[in-house]
Amino acid sequence: MDNATPAMKQYLQIKQDNKDSLVLYRMGDFYELFFDDAITTAKVLNITLTKRGFHNDKPIPMCGIPFHALDNYLPRLIKEGYKVALCEQVETPEMAKLRGNNAVVKREVTKVITPGTILEDNLIKDSYNNFLCTVCQDDENQNNFIVAYADISTGSFFVEQTQNIESFLQRISASEIVISESLKNLEIVQPIVDNLKKITVLPDFKFNKKNNMIVFQENFGIYDFTSVGDFTLEEINAAGVLIDYIKLTSKLEKVELKNLSKNVSDKALKIDFNTWKNLEITQSLTGEKKASLFYCVNTTKTNIGSRYLSQMFANPICDIDELNLRFAKQQFFIDNYDLTLKIEKELHQIPDFERAISRILYNRGGPRDLDVIKNTLNILPKICLVLTEIDFEFNQFLSEYNMSDFCLSFNNLKDKLESALMDELPLLARDGGFIKTGYSSALDEYKNVAINANQYLENLQEKYKKESGSISLKIKNNNILGYYIEVPSKQADYLLDQKNGFIHRQTLINGVRFTTNELFELQTKIESANSKILGLELEIFEDLINDIKVHSKALYELCNKLASLDVFTSLSVNARQNNFCKPEINESNELIIENGRHLVVEHFLKKELKDFIPNDCVMKDMDKINSRIWLLTGPNMAGKSTYLRANALIVFMAHVGLFVPASHAVIGIVDKIFSRIGASDNLSKGQSTFMNEMIETAAILNQATPKSFVILDEIGRGTSTYDGLAIASAVLQYIHNVNNCRTLFATHYHELTSLTNSLANLSNHTMEIKEYNHEVIFMHKIKEGRADKSYGIWVAKLAGIPSIVINNAKAICEKLEKNKDEADLPLFNNIEENSKEEIRIPSEVEEKLQSIDLDTLTPMAAMQFLYELKKKI
Repeated sequence: MDNATPAMKQYLQIKQDNKDSLVLYRMGDFYELFFDDAITTAKVLNITLTKRGFHNDKPIPMCGIPFHALDNYLPRLIKEGYKVALCEQVETPEMAKLRGNNAVVKREVTKVITPGTILEDNLIKDSYNNFLCTVCQDDENQNNFIVAYADISTGSFFVEQTQNIESFLQRISASEIVISESLKNLEIVQPIVDNLKKITVLPDFKFNKKNNMIVFQENFGIYDFTSVGDFTLEEINAAGVLIDYIKLTSKLEKVELKNLSKNVSDKALKIDFNTWKNLEITQSLTGEKKASLFYCVNTTKTNIGSRYLSQMFANPICDIDELNLRFAKQQFFIDNYDLTLKIEKELHQIPDFERAISRILYNRGGPRDLDVIKNTLNILPKICLVLTEIDFEFNQFLSEYNMSDFCLSFNNLKDKLESALMDELPLLARDGGFIKTGYSSALDEYKNVAINANQYLENLQEKYKKESGSISLKIKNNNILGYYIEVPSKQADYLLDQKNGFIHRQTLINGVRFTTNELFELQTKIESANSKILGLELEIFEDLINDIKVHSKALYELCNKLASLDVFTSLSVNARQNNFCKPEINESNELIIENGRHLVVEHFLKKELKDFIPNDCVMKDMDKINSRIWLLTGPNMAGKSTYLRANALIVFMAHVGLFVPASHAVIGIVDKIFSRIGASDNLSKGQSTFMNEMIETAAILNQATPKSFVILDEIGRGTSTYDGLAIASAVLQYIHNVNNCRTLFATHYHELTSLTNSLANLSNHTMEIKEYNHEVIFMHKIKEGRADKSYGIWVAKLAGIPSIVINNAKAICEKLEKNKDEADLPLFNNIEENSKEEIRIPSEVEEKLQSIDLDTLTPMAAMQFLYELKKKI
């Protein structure tokens, strides 16, 4: 560093303190990047990589972006998982010169933007939370993890304990995960480190419990933890790490978050990583949001409502009382549909004021954020007026929406914002021009000076002419004296008399120059008008910001009320329009779903003007036909997988507190949902498709309880026929005898259907098939019974497999079925003899004969056809 220039020395020191970030080093109108940061950034942003000077005798790589275009480039860096340290000039070049001609302008990192700490609208998705997480391991129970997670763009702050950390992070869609160096090296955490780019590793000392307790106390201004809730030391530690990390990146003394909330695991419906993914709850298997359950359910009118609903999805519950409260709200809004539509109309105008509040609290807000809050408060009385139609005394479960008195507390703030803010506002406060005329007399005076400077000077000149009697008096300006009054020497007597208030400045051959206190003040105002205007506007801006901060807790509370109102009104409209029913939730182990539908499949079928064919799923211990475990057989393409997923999604929706796509539903409370569907491998870890299948199946068998709901599709298909059949049979027996949970078990092993003779709680069901005119018709209906064949060859034909392969497969299948009772299957016996007969390619003449329709052939055409055949022979 000794041979570096002063500016480069400054940069290298700042980079040393921000090793894990791309340092954007402000130099005039550009943010410059150097060395590896420049190489990386130039590649990601596809901008020119240049060189600037030398360091250690090597050229310094450099690239840059205009500071005013930062918002265009920053999202691309964050999306790729990079952290960005904004290093700003904290003094002017003039201020630096006061310390010496060669002094370097002081620069400091004013904030570090990471995937989990972004606030800007163009960097985060409106409808989803952007969670930053810290993960700590429980010292007493090594299998238990404590996760604190927060969305600083909304202030949401939670802590939760889990034993399946990968599933948890998938469920909340964590944007950034903060872990310790020790935790990173644990084998159990390796899947997280391997699968996610957005991992931040901090030194172990950052996870010191005593220090993090102090961090938590100081941030929330508390001394007794009981005042914030019943939290363990480990939970406070995780929350403290999170707060400390946000303070480190935002460069703030205090982190503005809502009160810490605790999600209790014994009231939560548990869903593992694979089940969440397979059911396509928040995104499809290909990563599409529009092919997910959440997308089909979410018809909220506001961004705050959408995020509220996404949190309900991320935290399905087993609390019957809370679920019934959610159902009651929806039922009310369905029954009062006209009122619901009025509420939705007003909610549709509500902007995303939750994130505007957060940007203000983190000193990253602008005039438009104030405008968002103003507009929200202007719409609020209209919503309150509509809500007065609700009889809150009779409907006490809706009391949170009785906001009339609550709204009054915002009147002064609303009026202040209304009178202060102009209609057209800049993005940044430093751009100025956002305070209305009439709000501040001092500001108006400076605005008038700036706009009417010449007129003021003319008026003052006329005034002095009348006072002095000098018609030749003029007000002039130069760089030395500034503004001054000049009169001919012969007309200077009145002005020279000090009693008249004129101050002598200069005597010339032909004239005398004067000033007055009034002129000096006007000169000062004119010269400083623009800077004074901006300064006063920034003072007013800070005053308005402070008002928002004073009301922030109440504004956040308002946000929650409006978000909840948006969610339950939109859910009720969706339920009414799509013929959903209110599920009955009880403590039994029953599952009764009548005319159940797969909501996502139905959504896309409607676009094709097709109807979804509904099905029942009735599981009762009392009735053999409706027993708790269903063995489902039938061909591919008939709808087995859709049926399995449809019922699992209905169970999930009920535990979120939603009406469900069915005509009737009774669901005994479920503690866990498991699925084993599809085929995938993990070759990077040496895991084949079948190994993955067995790992997922093992997790289900080891964790499912009698209160669980399980869907299994094609267990054992990844290995040989006998091995697979044996494994499927053993798994089915284990579920029946040990787990004893509600299960849908789809299979192609028809041999398993005989297990109903020995397993009392197992019943056979199949997909209904019709055969007509040598064609197979899939009815997509479930019925009692078993499939007699799989129709795999028919599906292969539909897929476009060559006819020679289809015909050969039919011949082999017939031979197998004739010998199915023999121990030695003749599939590959005498292969040389069989191959000639079974895979012989037909001649061109044979193919023509096969294609001709004799019933429609005229005599002349038949004669011509024979001539063609003879010619070919």
